[in-house]
Amino acid sequence: MIAIIGVLIGLLLPAVQSARESARRIACKNNVKQLALAVLSYAASNASGGDNKLPFAGYHDDGKGGNLIYQLHNNANLNGFAWASSVSWIVQVLPFFEQTPLYDAWVAATNNFVGTDPASWRDFGTVTASMNNLHNNVRLNALYCPSYTGTLMIAGTPVAGTGGYLGGSNTEVSGTPPDKTSRTGLSCYRANFGRGTGNEMLGTDGEGAFRFKSRHGFADIRDGTSNSLLLTENAFGVAWAAGFPNLTTARNNNDIVGIDKPALGFRGDIPNIGLTSEHPGGAIVSLVDGSTRFLNYTELSDTIWISLMMVKDRAAVSVP
Repeated sequence: MIAIIGVLIGLLLPAVQSARESARRIACKNNVKQLALAVLSYAASNASGGDNKLPFAGYHDDGKGGNLIYQLHNNANLNGFAWASSVSWIVQVLPFFEQTPLYDAWVAATNNFVGTDPASWRDFGTVTASMNNLHNNVRLNALYCPSYTGTLMIAGTPVAGTGGYLGGSNTEVSGTPPDKTSRTGLSCYRANFGRGTGNEMLGTDGEGAFRFKSRHGFADIRDGTSNSLLLTENAFGVAWAAGFPNLTTARNNNDIVGIDKPALGFRGDIPNIGLTSEHPGGAIVSLVDGSTRFLNYTELSDTIWISLMMVKDRAAVSVP
């Protein structure tokens, strides 16, 4: 009898695990959908020149309505002060997924994202280093994939290197990598920053749906909103408030394409680029039109992936 029960359990367990993963994938897809709708609501609320405008890839107001981070993107010290220099696209869209009080607190703490000194790009430091009620102690469940384990491993492979954590921008205040139990609020979802050209932000800025120099409008999405990626899932949770780490590129600065390839980074600014997840066989994305897809790794060629990340190269491809 015991042997029979053991056999039955062995037969049923895979089915139960599969059903649980299916439920987690559905919940993750809903998270991505809600975030995409939040981004599109932001765009509608920030329309100008007759076009809806997407959030900045990372933002620090220069006091004149421009983005100070783009103006300083080649500053050699910028990487180490990523927490102190910009807020993520997630911070910008907080009011559009029921986080208005948290957004208002960020506005007050950063002087409406201008900072205490309009001439300084490091003046968010006191906010991100000490005000735990704005980020460190704030876990937003909508930013977590239900399959995320926080082990920083996929099938035994690290999803990011052991160093180069950007001076705390995607880590605990102590500088240690984040994990599932981290008190730093994390996100498993990234904004599309494009193909990844060369080794400078300037080269790749404007290829993806999100950019630093200016906010993309729908008219800039020349490949069509149903053929261009907006958000992607990622197996390496990063602190949701930090600007650079909450982006992703199609390939790293050595031209290695990031489809289910852990531990690839871009220019030391973006850890674990590309498409990775803890779902078996693929990951979830949203398109600029707000729709969501589960992309199967085996059906996604390097060429198609790069084309989906390039939103205005006039080389539109169908989503597999």
